[in-house]
Amino acid sequence: MGWMRHANVRHQRRSHCLHDLLLSERDVHYDVQSVRAVLLALAALALPCQAGDWTREDSQRQAVLTGLVIVDWAQTRKFIKNPCANQDCTKVYYETNPLLGRNPSVGKANNLIGASIVAHAGIAYLLPPAWRHAWQYVWIGGELGAIGNNYGGGIRFGF
Repeated sequence: MGWMRHANVRHQRRSHCLHDLLLSERDVHYDVQSVRAVLLALAALALPCQAGDWTREDSQRQAVLTGLVIVDWAQTRKFIKNPCANQDCTKVYYETNPLLGRNPSVGKANNLIGASIVAHAGIAYLLPPAWRHAWQYVWIGGELGAIGNNYGGGIRFGF
């Protein structure tokens, strides 16, 4: 989701790219396991929590985060559709989110990012208030960083 980087196409070697791909698949496998473990731990901690403690401020933070995710999503879709970072396409944009992969399809980005909006809100809803606030603020900061990074690299947004 929006973690974009430039790649210099001229200097990529096929064997090196295959090596990176194999490492990426392994890293993604470990990252998915880590995410699952963290989500299960957070869900277990949230069991005694009741959603009745959700406040207007919680809704406002969640709305801000959702808006930022949508901007990041639009930037991601934009560079998936046009990966060239310059006129002669010697530099290209690529995704650095390990869950999406280096060159995801628009459909994969749509599915994963759409699901992440729902999952994030669900997890925030289940967390105790102090943890919820931290959860929301950390992700708001992360999205601001991703959007700024993309914008600094020349990625605007549009669906």
